[in-house]
Amino acid sequence: MLDDPATFAPFVLLEYPHAPDTYCLMLTDEYMEEVEETFEEAGAEGNGHGWEALAESVVQTREPDLVSDLSFTSESGTFAVNSANLDALRRLASILRPAYHDEALLTAMIRDAGPDVSA
Repeated sequence: MLDDPATFAPFVLLEYPHAPDTYCLMLTDEYMEEVEETFEEAGAEGNGHGWEALAESVVQTREPDLVSDLSFTSESGTFAVNSANLDALRRLASILRPAYHDEALLTAMIRDAGPDVSA
């Protein structure tokens, strides 16, 4: 069984029904819109691609051992990262979720990520 849905909310952690032991961490457009202004004020895009660039930066700087375990497949309306390593997705979610709920932390993470997140 996966985590309680509230654990990483508004991010969703799921197992693909058609591919057992393959997991996805995602954030949909409706939730990205709630913090889009924070991204824009930091000079970045608050869509799925912006979240992907932010997550990639976070992984490279804070959790480099996860790089090879994660496969990003975001689109403009959805942030998505896949992995067979459920713990890797949980570790990423445990970094992104607090930032989502804390504007100052999210702003700092976007700025720390540098030009790859910029619009």
